[in-house]
Amino acid sequence: MKIIIFLLFLLLLPACCTIPEKGAQDVNKREFSKGDERLIQLGGNILRAMQKADYKSFAKYVNEKDNKISEDEFRTSEKNIREQFGRITGFEYLTDLEMPLMHNLIWKVQFERKGKNQDTVKQELLFRLVLGTINGKPHVISMSFL
Repeated sequence: MKIIIFLLFLLLLPACCTIPEKGAQDVNKREFSKGDERLIQLGGNILRAMQKADYKSFAKYVNEKDNKISEDEFRTSEKNIREQFGRITGFEYLTDLEMPLMHNLIWKVQFERKGKNQDTVKQELLFRLVLGTINGKPHVISMSFL
C-alpha cells in the first residue's frame, strides 16, 4: 500500500509548479524580440564594414563613448584576421541566443585565402555580437569570432 501511494505521489509531482509572486521581474524579458530586423541589420552593417576594411563605417556602428576602437586597433585586427583566415566573402545571420537583458546574435561568416601552394582555402567561423539597450537603442557590448 505504501508503495502504491509513493508511486502515485511520484506521478503527480511533475504536475506541480511554482507560481511567481505578483510583480516579479523576468530577467530574460527584452526590449527587442528575437530576430529583430534592426539588430540583424546592425550586425550586417558591422560585418560589411569589416569585409570592406572600412573604419569610418565600422566606427559609426561600434564606437560608443566608453567603448572606442581606434583606427589603428581596427587596422591591426583586420590585418590579423585577413592573414589568419582570409578575406570575408559572405555571411549569414543564424540566431539570437537567449541571454538575460542582452542580445547574443550569431552569424556564420565565410572566409577565403590563398594557401602556401596557392590553392584557395575556404573556411567558416561564427561571429558573435552582444548588444544591450540604453534608452531603447541598441549598443555594442562585445563582438568576436568563434
